[in-house]
Amino acid sequence: MVDFKEFIENIDKNKDGYFLIENRNGSAYLCVFPPADKKGKYVDYKDVIQRLNLFQIEYNEEQVKNIVKRADGQWYEIGKWIEPESEDAKFEIILSDDFRKAYIEIIPPVYKGKWITFEDILETLKEKGIKVGIKEDLLYKIANRELNELKEEGEWKKRFLIAEAIEPEPTIDGKIQFYCDPFPRTKPKEDESGKVDFRSLNVIQVCNQGDLIAEVIPPKKGKDGIDILGNPIPCGEGKSAVLEAGENTELKGNQIYALISGQIKVQATEDLSFAKISITEVLEIENVDFSTGNIDFPGTVRIKNKILDGFEIKAKEDIIIEKSVSNVKIFSGGDIILYGGILGRGFSYVFAEGNVYAKFIQNSQVGAKKSIYVEELILHSEIMAGEEIHIYQGRGELIGGKTICGKKLIARRIGSIAEPHTIIYAGILPEVLNELNEINLEIDKNKKLLEEVKKNQKFLETHPEKLEIEKNKNFYQKLLLAKYKLEQKIQNLNYQKELLLSSNKSHLEARIYIKEILYPNVEIFFGAKNKKYKQMKIPLNRSGYFKYDPKDRLVRFYQD
Repeated sequence: MVDFKEFIENIDKNKDGYFLIENRNGSAYLCVFPPADKKGKYVDYKDVIQRLNLFQIEYNEEQVKNIVKRADGQWYEIGKWIEPESEDAKFEIILSDDFRKAYIEIIPPVYKGKWITFEDILETLKEKGIKVGIKEDLLYKIANRELNELKEEGEWKKRFLIAEAIEPEPTIDGKIQFYCDPFPRTKPKEDESGKVDFRSLNVIQVCNQGDLIAEVIPPKKGKDGIDILGNPIPCGEGKSAVLEAGENTELKGNQIYALISGQIKVQATEDLSFAKISITEVLEIENVDFSTGNIDFPGTVRIKNKILDGFEIKAKEDIIIEKSVSNVKIFSGGDIILYGGILGRGFSYVFAEGNVYAKFIQNSQVGAKKSIYVEELILHSEIMAGEEIHIYQGRGELIGGKTICGKKLIARRIGSIAEPHTIIYAGILPEVLNELNEINLEIDKNKKLLEEVKKNQKFLETHPEKLEIEKNKNFYQKLLLAKYKLEQKIQNLNYQKELLLSSNKSHLEARIYIKEILYPNVEIFFGAKNKKYKQMKIPLNRSGYFKYDPKDRLVRFYQD
């Protein structure tokens, strides 16, 4: 039981204004609440506009400004979804800076708009002075709309290479030779049976003081050709690779050495022509409990034993935990690696700016800006990944809950014989995922406060003698009001999550793979409304994948 005075002060601190949005029969309604007292913050107009734009609502700015300014807790109709007008297809010819390649970038027609013609493209190429390496066969296919990519529905922008220079024999560029693995966790490595041993992940690349970490290999020379405008292309001298010394490293000539012992961190371009190398300290802890308090560390954190429920771990770099965790909060600027798993009871929250690796996830909220790799099981959890979700090692089961991914999900089994409701959203774009994460954090904060309100309400209701005291009567009334407001706010935030998940903005190339079986009562959504598949009555005992078919606007299963 918390102290009455302290608890009332905590409630008073949470009296900022807030806003709610609802869709009523195709019309958008907005309600803005003022702060509860002078210390609270008013709703920011920019926050309202950002949310309205995500929902693609047409609105009157002055009206919305007035509603935000008024903040009277009343509902107002502010706009509706209106179909766009017809527009002809548009294209642009784009030349590379070195005139070696020319691209056509196409925006499709809207509704009854006209497609581009072969003559239009040739005329524009002539105006640009392009005369070498034109791919006429491809131009005919584009003009006749024969390519599958050009038949997709909805909004898109496609780019095709339509002219190429006669290339010289290339000079071999310089490169960087690493004496460590620069990307140790791009994806877990599988054994011959297709299984990943998460304990053997080389998650920390370590070095000793004075170690050689990397060096530059100089370029080699080559021969000449003709660009798309007819000009000669010199083969050049070759590009030198660049090494940059970061924190706790030293550059001696073309070589980088470690100044301290610690974890090697590499920031590099995809072609490895540039790399910046740093050495960060590694904080190793046996337990996280009342003896350590919450952890907030600017490097990598490694926890060898247990984390007590209710504690929070933050790290600017990676977080490696060798045991399973329960009701904890974990935030990482890099990857999160759990050699065990997450056994939450609805109050755990794990989020990584990079990837998340775990043996299992149960009754938890887990998010990653990149990908999530789970060895055994995801059970009754809310999972969000900006790129991919892999759960096909070991048992490889996804059962119940809500799973959201940007590009791809792979699992052995989805659902179970008990047929719990299992929902999957695929093709969710990064900006929608970011907004969903913000809403999840807000819901989590309000749920915590609601639990405290309910505890205090129950205590007073089971001790009626305390309600005879005038001070406690007033406190009880405040609890009832706080409970109503928090429940209303949580309900609306969940409603906004559903609206975001049904947004028309989606990555339509996303895929959901099953290796063995899909059970009944599993629903798969591809971003926008009505683009879903629901497994009914009997299991689907086949290996294959689900993909949205833009031609007939249905989600289809394709057998391997």
